[in-house]
Amino acid sequence: MTEHPETAPRAARRRRREGGFSLVEVALALMVAAGGMVAVFQLFPASMRQGVSSRTDMKGALFASTVLETIAGNVRQIDDIKVWNDPKSWWGIARNGLDVPAWNNRYTAAQFRTAAKNSDTGLDEFSAATTDVAIRYPATVDNDYKDAVLYFGREKPEVDTEDPTPPQYLIRLETIRRKAYGVGGSSRMPNRYLVTLVSSPNAQPQIFVHEQVYSQEYFFLHRP
Repeated sequence: MTEHPETAPRAARRRRREGGFSLVEVALALMVAAGGMVAVFQLFPASMRQGVSSRTDMKGALFASTVLETIAGNVRQIDDIKVWNDPKSWWGIARNGLDVPAWNNRYTAAQFRTAAKNSDTGLDEFSAATTDVAIRYPATVDNDYKDAVLYFGREKPEVDTEDPTPPQYLIRLETIRRKAYGVGGSSRMPNRYLVTLVSSPNAQPQIFVHEQVYSQEYFFLHRP
């Protein structure tokens, strides 16, 4: 049976369509699919890094919140301005109930500065890198008050999964006075205290350069 001359080209085109895709079409489809798969796979490492960063930030925020809120609750009970204006007494009350190691080891800003300049090992609890980072936070008090800034904290060489406290943390306690306030317990005007905290989920030798810094200022709230 012969095809009509007008229908022969149309039938040939139909047979070519029914025969499948050409090699060029298949190659283009594979290239497009491969590009999409590469883009999808690239999202996985980014999402994993984001997840790790979020967990790290959450742990740091939880630790900072625990410390700062505990201090706030403790110092809210101070109703004697002489006690409030004595930084040693204030800090003794402020840290009550905090289950954090190394609270009794305090260092002045001058000690940190000396360690950063003259030592490769830093202080007992802090490496030279940490002391260098610490003194970069400027004090807002006059230089006359040499002990107006104190540091507390620790560095551990390894992570303990059973210890809820971060392996590294640095707490900066600053006593904010004005010359008009006077010094010590004889002043009628109360000091202010600024507590700044930074922690890291990593052990030494990594330090706090990329970690979130938290701070809170404390005022004397007692009214007669």
